Amino acid sequence: MITFTLTSRPGPKARAAVLLLVALCVAPGYGQETTTEEYDGTDNGMNSGSVSAPLEGKTIVRVEEDWLVDIAFTNDASTAPEIVTVFGPDDPDTGLHAVFELNHGTYPTFTKGGMQVQSWQGGWFIAAKLHPNLSELSTTVERIRYTCVTRVTPGQIVMEVVNGDSVTFGQFGNDRSLRIRLQSHRPNLNTYSANYSVRHSRVTFGTNRVNQFVRTEVRYLTDMGEVIVDPTDVYVHRLVEADEGPLPVNEDATTGG
Repeated sequence: MITFTLTSRPGPKARAAVLLLVALCVAPGYGQETTTEEYDGTDNGMNSGSVSAPLEGKTIVRVEEDWLVDIAFTNDASTAPEIVTVFGPDDPDTGLHAVFELNHGTYPTFTKGGMQVQSWQGGWFIAAKLHPNLSELSTTVERIRYTCVTRVTPGQIVMEVVNGDSVTFGQFGNDRSLRIRLQSHRPNLNTYSANYSVRHSRVTFGTNRVNQFVRTEVRYLTDMGEVIVDPTDVYVHRLVEADEGPLPVNEDATTGG
């Protein structure tokens, strides 16, 4: 059971008014994110459709998906395992989405180890960010956790990976190294479907080296500050041996998960 807790040229006075309005809109406190970070491209999405039934009547401005990966063992002779998490506001087959590559990167050329986040519009590439830590997975029975975030504010959409934690990479994501920012007039995330993430995410290489790959929770945040939670575990990949092996080295019986 899912539980959801002017086309004409303005005159001098008009131009002055426009400049004042622009200054107010970009000033702190008017909903615009204050940052020196440059935009990575443009999102042409304009969705403002209705949310799914459990969220009816809400305006969704942020979605967070928590993920967990349990590594069984690694292979020093290759990059196995390679893990891909897909998330974002649209159907990846046709619309805007992000791809988080773990223990490898594919743009502009293949890279062993490390992490990379990319943005795509259907099959069209937009931008990519390569994490500075290029370590390769080398710890047997380690647990990796991270959160994929999609959010909209006036004039932009952000897709990023945050709150990452693992033995190999340590903590990652909160330094904006896995963030894509796009200019956008998308007013909300009402048409966000968390099903797309599960459908398109996968262990792309070395499935026998991953005990489980699971999304553990989805949170929908509204423009009114409400948080609606779906705590359902949804498995992308799971070995039969996952229940029989030892706990990950960076977990204990008290933390669970």
